[in-house]
Amino acid sequence: MNNNPSIHICLVGDSPVENITPTLSQGMRPKKVILAYPVSHQHEFEILRQLFSRRGIPVIAIKLDDEWNVQRLKHQFSELLITLIDKSLILNVSGGNRVMGIAAYEVFS
Repeated sequence: MNNNPSIHICLVGDSPVENITPTLSQGMRPKKVILAYPVSHQHEFEILRQLFSRRGIPVIAIKLDDEWNVQRLKHQFSELLITLIDKSLILNVSGGNRVMGIAAYEVFS
C-alpha cells in the first residue's frame, strides 16, 4: 500500500534542488506535482516540469502574479486550496522566496 501524499505543492525559486529531492524520493513520490512559480523563475519551472514529466509525474503549473505581495499570494494559494480540499497534500516551502513561503504556509496550515 502506498501512503505517499497524492500531491506535492512546490514553490519554485532560484534552486530546483529543494523541489527535486523530496519529490523523487521513494518514500515521498507523489502522484502529481503542482509547481507554483513567479515569472522571474520561468526557467527553473521549465527545468522542474521537464524533469518530473520525464519521470512520469504529471505537473500542474500555477503562475504567481506577484511574488512579493503576500496578500495576492495568499489569495492565489487559497483559490488553489479550494480545488484540493479532499486531497492528500504535502507543501514544500523550501523553494521560492520567503514571502511565497510565508503566504503558502499560512494558507495551507
